[in-house]
Amino acid sequence: MKKSVSDFAGVSRIIKIYRLATTRFKGDIGLWFEYLEYCKARATGRMKKALAQFVRFHPKVPGVWIYAAAWEFDSNLNVAAARALMQNGLRECPVSEDLWIEYLRMEFTYLGKLKARKIALGEGGGLVGNQKSKDKEQEMVDLPLNDIENVDESVLEEGTSDVKQDVVGEHGLSLLEVVYRGAVEALPSSFSLRVRDFAKEPKYLDWLAREQVGCFQRLTPEYLNKSIQVYEEALESVRSALMAEPYAKFLMELKVFEKAESLGCINEDFACRYIKFLLELGKQSDAKMLIEKLCNDKLSNAVQLWALRLSIEFTNIQACPPSKADQQRAFELLKSVLTRFSISEAESIWSMGLKHFSTQRRYFNKIVEISFLALARDGGFDDGFSLSSTIVSYILQGDGVASMRNTYKRFIALPHPGLVLYRKCIELELNLAATGDKSGLPNARKLYEYALATYDQDPVLWQEFYSMEVKMGTSETASAVHWRATKALKSTFPIAIT
Repeated sequence: MKKSVSDFAGVSRIIKIYRLATTRFKGDIGLWFEYLEYCKARATGRMKKALAQFVRFHPKVPGVWIYAAAWEFDSNLNVAAARALMQNGLRECPVSEDLWIEYLRMEFTYLGKLKARKIALGEGGGLVGNQKSKDKEQEMVDLPLNDIENVDESVLEEGTSDVKQDVVGEHGLSLLEVVYRGAVEALPSSFSLRVRDFAKEPKYLDWLAREQVGCFQRLTPEYLNKSIQVYEEALESVRSALMAEPYAKFLMELKVFEKAESLGCINEDFACRYIKFLLELGKQSDAKMLIEKLCNDKLSNAVQLWALRLSIEFTNIQACPPSKADQQRAFELLKSVLTRFSISEAESIWSMGLKHFSTQRRYFNKIVEISFLALARDGGFDDGFSLSSTIVSYILQGDGVASMRNTYKRFIALPHPGLVLYRKCIELELNLAATGDKSGLPNARKLYEYALATYDQDPVLWQEFYSMEVKMGTSETASAVHWRATKALKSTFPIAIT
């Protein structure tokens, strides 16, 4: 029997009354929920508009966003809209624990439905192998918030029968990582966020335990104990092989560090992380023996490993009054490294050695002599790190102005001393001139002349020279520099006289 207008009149009148009531009493959340429940029960088509008004009037109430997203997800079957509502809600209420939990629950539920669908259709068969279906599926499982680009979305494109990996599971783990980190950043003090509602989920607990050590990037006793604690508590709450297996796998992976070294498949980064881990555990002797073995054998060209070895040596020397033999051994080790690698490769090692021996002039002077040979071989730099300028600064502090000037003159006499050295020496001379040193300004002028002999097409250098003459010279010397710069650069934009 066809329904007439009178069949809907009562419902329309009730809806109108609810609209008038919610317009007048916007702050009554209970009234809003009654209105929404009535719209949902009667399927009047007003639900979406009513939800939009509800969210607009109460954006700071987490329950409003949860209710709206739940309706889109469960009743309207619109996952994209539900996800958008959850994300907007988290922007409005970033510290709402309930909102973060419900967001995670919704994403897990959806991934579970996708996985069930794949099983029902058959992996690699039916609609799963259809390109249109795959594209739609990939679109629907896009990760939330602003970290989507950090996840490899190509996993869902590998839908052939040759692919044996659990695609949905991998994507779900990436999703969990993004949302979980966002939640922890928003609620760093909330421990219940880490366990609540997911305390019985083995995959979640396994990931949570591994997150403590950052996939072995933070392999220290403190973080390792946290991981083990999570696993132990998980075994108490989930007494099954599903929880015991990942725990056993985690412990076996810790043995991989030792196994990899014994099999000869250890690389530089891997070795450094393992040695730092041994040091954190208090196994200094083991760490020292291993790093010596690696530096002298399999990883003899690993600069980071040599730097770590020297750092260990210097730290041990500083921890207790060193003997002459200890200092001599440390210097010989440093010397072998400095002569082995180029300056650009061993920047950190040069800085470490100069700092350590800066108060021991005997060894410091030997390092300076080594630097002359290294700079003659490699040359200086026009930007960034400059070994010669670093040494000049140390000598000024330790030996005084005269030694500093003698040293930088020797550096300048080398092939290609580098623009950084010229600028550093000019800066030091101008500082001395400002304190009353009469030879400071003439020396600065000489340094500019030396630099311009190589870098006469550098407009910035000319500008600096000109600015110095304006501030500390005379109008004649400033005009002379201006004329020379204009002539050398042959530019239509000469340096303006100020």
